[in-house]
Amino acid sequence: MPLILRLGRVMLGLLLLALQPVAMAEIPPLKPTWTTRDTQLVVDRLNLTGSDSAEIIARLLKDYETQWVAGRAALTAEAGKNTPKESAIEAVRAFQSLQRQLSKTLTTDIEVILTPEQRQPWSRLQDEMWRLRRLRFGQLTGESYELSSRFASTNLAQTIANPLEAQTIIDNWSSAIAPLLASREPFDIEGPTRFRYLVMEGRNDEAFEYLMAWVDIRVGIRDRTLEAVEQLAKLMPSEHASEFALAIEADILPFKPRRRPVDRLHRKLCGDDSISVEEQASIHRIYSVYLLDVAELEMARQEIERSLQPATMRSQMQRRTGRPTIVPQLQQARLENELALQQRSNQALLELCEIVDDEGCDSSPPPARRSPQSNTAVDRSVHPSGLPSHSDGSPQKRPKGPAITPTGPRKENPGPAFPECS
Repeated sequence: MPLILRLGRVMLGLLLLALQPVAMAEIPPLKPTWTTRDTQLVVDRLNLTGSDSAEIIARLLKDYETQWVAGRAALTAEAGKNTPKESAIEAVRAFQSLQRQLSKTLTTDIEVILTPEQRQPWSRLQDEMWRLRRLRFGQLTGESYELSSRFASTNLAQTIANPLEAQTIIDNWSSAIAPLLASREPFDIEGPTRFRYLVMEGRNDEAFEYLMAWVDIRVGIRDRTLEAVEQLAKLMPSEHASEFALAIEADILPFKPRRRPVDRLHRKLCGDDSISVEEQASIHRIYSVYLLDVAELEMARQEIERSLQPATMRSQMQRRTGRPTIVPQLQQARLENELALQQRSNQALLELCEIVDDEGCDSSPPPARRSPQSNTAVDRSVHPSGLPSHSDGSPQKRPKGPAITPTGPRKENPGPAFPECS
């Protein structure tokens, strides 16, 4: 099921559940930042293998986890179904305070047994684990991406001429999303229940503002991550930037371009030795022009999908409170974009079929669906492309810098090396 539909159903479910009594105990169970299973990770990162410090760290992590689990159980008991709303929210605040105190105590106790050289990697590891435990609650594409560890796992760091610059980008990303994650955590703990209480009590405007704040934090986390990924790709040679983009696109790009008949036919023809050199050159030219054309459409589609995800999360309460929503315009823009992609794909397929006689050409391409005409008034806050616009009607522009696409960073003067037929 597409992510947009899942998000829409989640929001609809929240509104329907608002008609039923809701317990604070139904909130999503958060996880402790550290568990005893992390002992080996700490030992390896701090190079403590074979030392007495390893056993001490194991005991400290176990003590931290035991107290955290006890605090979480107390929160569940204190914020039961019959607990007044104010008392339940206060219990959440107390649990957050306990988490901070446990983390501070663990940090201090471990630093006592570390050398000055080991304290810096310990600090980095704490930041990484803190992010990892909280990023998992992301709902937007890219919101739950842990850039630091995932970048290291791609084995592409060595392709960057200036590794210090790459580390600076990752450090800046970490600093930028840390306060956003801290701001989002109360919503992750109490948000669903508090939101449903507000709706159940008919305080729709308050519920809308609460939801808006939550979504804005999510968008901020997602956008900071996307910007950092684009900056890292810019530091790489073009061939590695494409590899990097392919490695992470499933996690940060909401639109996944599908393989179409023209792509399958081109791949098949590239391995056909019976085709003459002149025909191969023509096939390559047609497919190269096609890739350049659809790159613009796919870039526009990424923008539409990124706007549509948070817009869908807001739309239910916007309609409930009589506020305008841009979801219909974005859905129309998405449909028109898909139709344009289909038409360009069909055109390229027909051009290839004029050169070769292949079974892939036996059936003509399916006709593209026509875009339904809408009688609704045009929303001037939305550019005809479907993207939110400035007050003067011009479309909003993305921040400067290359945008990641499935074929790598976009260049000012596109001239990518397309795969030659072998």
